[in-house]
Amino acid sequence: MEVATEAQSSGRVRGAVPLHKFSFWTDYRNHGVFAVSVMGRDGSKPFVYPVRSWGNMVFSVRTFTESIGEQGESTRGIADIYRTGYALVNGFNVRVTPLEEA
Repeated sequence: MEVATEAQSSGRVRGAVPLHKFSFWTDYRNHGVFAVSVMGRDGSKPFVYPVRSWGNMVFSVRTFTESIGEQGESTRGIADIYRTGYALVNGFNVRVTPLEEA
């Protein structure tokens, strides 16, 4: 059995590295209700609508991004939603927020 050692670093603070890498998909895929917010290019008040279940949220965001995006841009938008819950598609800001279930 080999034991590896890590070189000591003076700039690193203990506890600064998260225990797990954050991903919107891994943290919220089993969540029940999401708010999808879409803000247009003009910066006006966003259009917000609630969506039940992860699958319905992904379907609605994918449909929206495919309707306004250019070829191949919707795939990147969906990947951004999976990673962070936020995407910028063709000038539109799309944000997904998990809601507390009533």
